[in-house]
Amino acid sequence: MNIEQLYQKLVEAVRSRPADDRVPYAFEQRVMARLRELPQVDLAAMWGRNLWRAAVPFACVALAIAVWTRSQAPVSPAPSPAGAQVAGLDDVLLAPLVTLETEVASW
Repeated sequence: MNIEQLYQKLVEAVRSRPADDRVPYAFEQRVMARLRELPQVDLAAMWGRNLWRAAVPFACVALAIAVWTRSQAPVSPAPSPAGAQVAGLDDVLLAPLVTLETEVASW
């Protein structure tokens, strides 16, 4: 069936029905006018306002964590074995090159 013919049949069927008094006159226009009168929601302003409100508690939490970590730090830090680990890492990484140098020297 052709879409245009179907459309025409539907329009004729709707026009052939009598007007219904249950729906007031210009009801759709009144509803749409009321919807246009409602204030529009500004999402950017809402997000900005809520983020500024959340900034103060988060700053307090960050400050509390900073104070807590400073108070838990040891008075005299023990020497870290990081230097020893780095030296050991250098030996491990350079070991294949040392063996290559000795093999090349033996040629």
